Amino acid sequence: MRKYKYFYFIFCLFFFILSCASGGKVMTQDNFSQITVGMTKSELRKIAGKPVLIRDLKSGAKQYEYVERITENGRIMQARKYLFIIKDGKVTSKKMVFEDPPLFDKRDSYELQTSF
Repeated sequence: MRKYKYFYFIFCLFFFILSCASGGKVMTQDNFSQITVGMTKSELRKIAGKPVLIRDLKSGAKQYEYVERITENGRIMQARKYLFIIKDGKVTSKKMVFEDPPLFDKRDSYELQTSF
């Protein structure tokens, strides 16, 4: 009976550590579609999590930026930026921007072979 008590304790401890190590929320297109103009800043953070970047705009508003990276075979194939304008604590505008990474490295092949 005593063996099972330790097993149960270790099992619970393992899942507690695992749950603490898991990351935060990730912005996706589904999350982006849930956010509407007029939502409060706290509602935005509840759905999308912490922004990657917050910019102060000249108009006095703030721009929250979230990034979603689509990868394939360990390479970033596309990045989606989700931009939200926050003014007076509410979302006044939202926009999604697609960015494709450069297909080729700008260095020539000789430089790539000889540089370390």
